[in-house]
Amino acid sequence: MTHFNTLDAIEEGAALGILSAADKVAATAQLVERQTRAITAVRELHRPEELDVTCSEDCEEREDDHPIVAKLTVCNHCYGLAIEVDDYYGENGIAREFRHPCPTIRAIDEAGA
Repeated sequence: MTHFNTLDAIEEGAALGILSAADKVAATAQLVERQTRAITAVRELHRPEELDVTCSEDCEEREDDHPIVAKLTVCNHCYGLAIEVDDYYGENGIAREFRHPCPTIRAIDEAGA
């Protein structure tokens, strides 16, 4: 399957005279609006969630034999998927890929979007 690039199609339509300059501007603005909505939806899906976590049994930083409770920010979606796959996920620690920002949000941020 060939990747379809909407911006390239707009540029080609303008170069071939299919789109006027005004149509090219309008089509580009519509593309930006759609992409902005898509990025907003992905960011909402991968929003941060703060969890209360406790030290594991082998934690050296114990206070009065009670585990220390700390805050950990995870990706709501990625962490939720891990829980769906394994009900006991998180009992033995939380993998870095589920911390927020997750790889999806980092990719969006690195692209400047």
